[in-house]
Amino acid sequence: MPLVYHSWGGGKIHLRRLLTWLVLLLATWGVLEIAVTALRRSARHAQLAGDPTLGCTPDGEGQWAIGVFRGHNPFHLKPLEQLQGALAAEAFGIGGADSSTEAPPSNPVLTCASVTDVESGFVADPFLWPSKDKSNTIHMFYETKSLLINKGEIGAAVSVDGGATFKHLGVVLGEPWHLSYPFVFEDEGHMYMVPEGSNSGVLTLYRAMDFPLKWVKEKVLIDAPLIDASPFKWNGRWFLFASNRREKSSKNCRELEVWHSDTLMGEWTRHPMSPWTRYPMSPVRAWLQGARMAGRPIVHNGSLYRFGQDCAHTYGHRIRAFRVTKLDTENYAEEEVEFSFGGSDKLRPGIDWNGQRYHHIDAHQLPGLGWIAAMDGDRYYSDYLTWWRVQQTAVLLPLAAALTGGAAVLSVRRAGRLGAALHW
Repeated sequence: MPLVYHSWGGGKIHLRRLLTWLVLLLATWGVLEIAVTALRRSARHAQLAGDPTLGCTPDGEGQWAIGVFRGHNPFHLKPLEQLQGALAAEAFGIGGADSSTEAPPSNPVLTCASVTDVESGFVADPFLWPSKDKSNTIHMFYETKSLLINKGEIGAAVSVDGGATFKHLGVVLGEPWHLSYPFVFEDEGHMYMVPEGSNSGVLTLYRAMDFPLKWVKEKVLIDAPLIDASPFKWNGRWFLFASNRREKSSKNCRELEVWHSDTLMGEWTRHPMSPWTRYPMSPVRAWLQGARMAGRPIVHNGSLYRFGQDCAHTYGHRIRAFRVTKLDTENYAEEEVEFSFGGSDKLRPGIDWNGQRYHHIDAHQLPGLGWIAAMDGDRYYSDYLTWWRVQQTAVLLPLAAALTGGAAVLSVRRAGRLGAALHW
């Protein structure tokens, strides 16, 4: 007897055929998804092959690059190419207040093609360190994805023209585990770095032996796998924002912890409201986007601010800014403030170097020159989203096959009962 049942419209539906077609459709969808992904990546690399300043070795994590922004407000900066007239003259000494004939530099100032000592997939997570003298020297530290070991290492670059251009100096720090987010800062005359190395299980402090090229391990700062740790002094005490790899919500940028200490080298204590996910009545963000740090905390007009990552649509989708309204050893509160940059509302995905996503900013106030910031960006989504869909397809295929077999058995039983009833 054929495996059929009558629909309410009176027609016959062959259940086994229907489920067989479903399996074929899912399989076809999976194959097409993989093919389209491959074609898009090939087209992307072919498109960029003719431009060495934008061409990156193929890598599934994206094509992150780094740009420089200037302005008088750290939450409304302009990219280099939008600086004109007096602002350009103030920033780089080019043109003049009434001059528009000399074009300013343009972004990105650093790409994976800038890294010449190792094969790099991308550059991201930039941190600046402007010279304290009156020169235009600015150092930059950043993650460079080594395709040789498939892990992040820390690179360094220098600008001698106030941030208009940067030259890669070399890879200055590498470990057996992944490194990124090279947070550089100064304390008591020494330069330090706390890169993200959560795969090691601890947060390690490095000290510059020969700035900016040579770094040595100083100590394990905190015995916890902290992500994007950002230490700073506030009201005479050291605080540190970070995410914790042990928390499930940290996998999607939705977890924030605060640690504090009397001194940098002292004992660090986790804030009683950390992690926020365990305190649903806490006034800070809990299981919401913007928790994971997106760069150095800053002080503007006497208030403390921090930047957070929004990964709702894809990893590193955009940056959000928050004003910290209360911070001590017992309490924490923040409120979101507006953040944008020149042209951020007109970015073109797949065309502009930061058209699809931007997830890190490091801003510094220069004496008499306003603010300078380094920001990373990518013109494409991460391939993680596509592979997630493919993985879903791989899960759905055996599930559909199981359903096909189960439905067939069920249909046989129903057909047997129907035949028995008709015979009776």
